[in-house]
Amino acid sequence: MAARRISASPFPVQFVDWEDGAIDIPDHSVDSVVTTWTLCTIPDVAQALREIKRVLKKEGAYFFVEHGQSPDIRVARFQGWWNPLQNKLAGGCHVNRPMEQLISEAGFKIEQLDNFYMAGPKIFSYMFCGWARMEGGID
Repeated sequence: MAARRISASPFPVQFVDWEDGAIDIPDHSVDSVVTTWTLCTIPDVAQALREIKRVLKKEGAYFFVEHGQSPDIRVARFQGWWNPLQNKLAGGCHVNRPMEQLISEAGFKIEQLDNFYMAGPKIFSYMFCGWARMEGGID
């Protein structure tokens, strides 16, 4: 879906397919990593975030748009109940991952974060949109 935009980009863009849990890019070699509606489906999200950190330059940025666990306890409870079925119906997608916590625990400092519900059922639409850099990165 992104091929046309990638080819029109004024800067180099490399699409990385996540097959074996590793990103085939040298350590500390990229300026930015972008994930969009990705961390919900990767089986080992902690490993994915370690790989993102590994390939980012020290001053690099990680940009993300992800859906996940709602702060509304009623919605979160329903997300937890629905999640096993969601995994089966949507290719392993998790609706209840606490994205902000996962990104922070991986050693990223979140610089900007916008949280909101997109249009649609609340169990699917709570969003985490922002960017982060590695803890200890350049100020």
